[in-house]
Amino acid sequence: MKKTAILIAALILIPALTLGSVLFLLHRSDIPDDEDLIPDNGECIHESYSWRLMEDNEGTRVLQYKCTSCGNVIQERRLYSYWQEGILLEYYKAENGTAVLSGIVWYPESAADELTMPDTLDGLPLETLDIGHVYVVKKTGAKLRITIGAYVKEIVTPCSFDSRFEWSVDPQNETFIITDGLLINVKEKTLVKAFSRPKTLGTDQTVAVPDDGSVERIGEGAFSQCPVDVIAIPDTVVYIDKKAFEGCEFKTFHIGKNIKEIGEGAFYGCGRLTGITVDPQNDRYAFTDGCLIDRASGTLIAATADCVIPSDGSVTRIGAQAFANGSYITRGHSINIPSSIRSVGEQAFLGAYFDTVYIEDVAAYCAADKGDYYSIPFGLETKIYVGGNPCEDLVIPAGVREIKPYSFYSAPIKTLNFEGDDAEIIGDRAFAYSTLISATLPAGIKTIGRYAFCASALEKLTFEPGCAAEIRCAAFGLCKLNDITLPDSAKVIGAYAFSGAHTGKLTLPDSLVAVGDRAFGRFDEIYIGASLARIDGSIFDEAVYDNKTKLEKTIKSVTVSADNLNYAVNGGCFIDLRDGKLIYALNDAVIPGDGSVKIICEKSFVNCSKLGKVVIPDSVAEIRTEAFYECDNIEQLVIPGTAQVECDAFDHCEIERLIFAEGVEKVEWQRVFCCAVGRLELPETLVEFDFTNIINNTIREDVYLPDSLELLTFSSYYAFYENLPAISISPDTKLGEGEARERYEIDGLSDMITKRGE
Repeated sequence: MKKTAILIAALILIPALTLGSVLFLLHRSDIPDDEDLIPDNGECIHESYSWRLMEDNEGTRVLQYKCTSCGNVIQERRLYSYWQEGILLEYYKAENGTAVLSGIVWYPESAADELTMPDTLDGLPLETLDIGHVYVVKKTGAKLRITIGAYVKEIVTPCSFDSRFEWSVDPQNETFIITDGLLINVKEKTLVKAFSRPKTLGTDQTVAVPDDGSVERIGEGAFSQCPVDVIAIPDTVVYIDKKAFEGCEFKTFHIGKNIKEIGEGAFYGCGRLTGITVDPQNDRYAFTDGCLIDRASGTLIAATADCVIPSDGSVTRIGAQAFANGSYITRGHSINIPSSIRSVGEQAFLGAYFDTVYIEDVAAYCAADKGDYYSIPFGLETKIYVGGNPCEDLVIPAGVREIKPYSFYSAPIKTLNFEGDDAEIIGDRAFAYSTLISATLPAGIKTIGRYAFCASALEKLTFEPGCAAEIRCAAFGLCKLNDITLPDSAKVIGAYAFSGAHTGKLTLPDSLVAVGDRAFGRFDEIYIGASLARIDGSIFDEAVYDNKTKLEKTIKSVTVSADNLNYAVNGGCFIDLRDGKLIYALNDAVIPGDGSVKIICEKSFVNCSKLGKVVIPDSVAEIRTEAFYECDNIEQLVIPGTAQVECDAFDHCEIERLIFAEGVEKVEWQRVFCCAVGRLELPETLVEFDFTNIINNTIREDVYLPDSLELLTFSSYYAFYENLPAISISPDTKLGEGEARERYEIDGLSDMITKRGE
């Protein structure tokens, strides 16, 4: 049977992406970012976040904020709609009972060409603009004139002021004014936004910040993406916030005598910047050897292409986005990382490429905090020198306790060794995506962080005795390991820790107490030690396909220590004795009928091809999603009336006879999905059945729906045009109502379903 699913997708409104967000999206991991079995030490302070628009179960639009560091949801805000002359205003409710405008959508059918923000939205005072989340114009070649309302008191920055809109401020507004294309908060003396202006070819665009004392602060993102060549900053300006000049085109910049604070990333994306001058009377900032330095904090704020970081100890931090000034740092450049560096901010080297990186002191470098994977100055083709010597074989010196997260992310190194046993922690993603081939980890290592070696070229891994009590989520995921010998000291192995590894026999030592979901890849045999007490999901991550070629199921045997009181193997089924969960099944497994199995877990029978006749015993209460995914050559499958079958439990199976046993009363939407079924047999106890279980499968023999059936439901619509079986129902069976039923009628439902006796 050929079929095509008809999918209805909701329109997602996407804001304009900045340079940083585009580059951030280019990075990806092929492993789900599941939480570790062991919680991270310390509490995340949620310094930065990302957001997404989504719909809840009731179809309500929700604005969800997630921390970019820990991945946790920080906040969810329900969005409300307010229409004004065909223009949609989306807002959320603040805790103080006011409305916060978060989006403006100008639809093509709207005849309006201007919008004056109302004083209230559904009775709530409109006092705040947070327009950066749902900002889409659906008209082309037109501009909408928008007037900021009289009672708006706050604009959350950075705020999107789309150039396709023309902005003005209600004269009665006491907080904001627009003068010479600059939006200013007069109460806080902050320049909120400089609006883009048409640029004449061959001439520089100059913007002069008012020098009358009305502006003391350049706000976050104030000049973001403005094609400004020259900005005149008067001495009345004291503060410059982060990303204030993002993407500007000026070549030089002057810092006045009264500037007391410049936010990190203030010059992010300024690709033409070649020099910065500092007023001699300014004792806070200095520009030397291509480095703008905050002398009070020892932070390198911004760098030009010829930057040389001072080695005199005056710089202890490389600030966020310090080198992320566009693509001007390209091949041919080198950089020296002094031993004085104690931290590197997020995206410090975003978009910068160095041929050579010199690390003065590898111990100091390992100890320095790094914000993310763009805090690392090298790529796969970079040459690394440590202490003046080429470094492909990295040796961590004695005295180093921790290799901080991201330290050697994508580093072009081949081997990793340690002097002594002082090292205790290998941080998250410390060697991820590197060219590392061989690593020997000493006895002192207690924790291997999340994704520590993920997607590296690692082929040989040696754990010295006493090493690695905690191996966290995806620590060695996607590596090329062909042999894994776990140390007897291992206690916890996180989800996906060795996903993708290929090995013959895997022994889980008696010390191991917990294993995360799909921690291991493909292997032939597994021995489970005496202490294992917790498995999150399944131990195994067996790939079903490789480049569209279906793979054979590799695991031939699972053996559990006789001293383990939590798990057992019975009939080729790996079972949790405490709650009756069948976690994994061998290729020819037989589900025991002794009552020990109560739940058949997700993907427990995945890719089994030698099951033959499968009888699910009455003790089974649940058959979970994709439990029998991609099972071939099932001669007969009997589902008892006691079992609650989840959606897609038999996804992509080949079943000669599929039998729902006596006692089954209801078969809901897609309980049988994308299967090749010879014969479908339904009991006389059946009272409700969904049409998708027929239309979404290949069923060779005609389908007889029993006389007991009271209702044939139609939960969703699937287009089809050939090879459907004949379907017969009782004259007393009712057909469900709804849009899907109506569409089936158009496609000839009456020709497919016949009522017996008519």
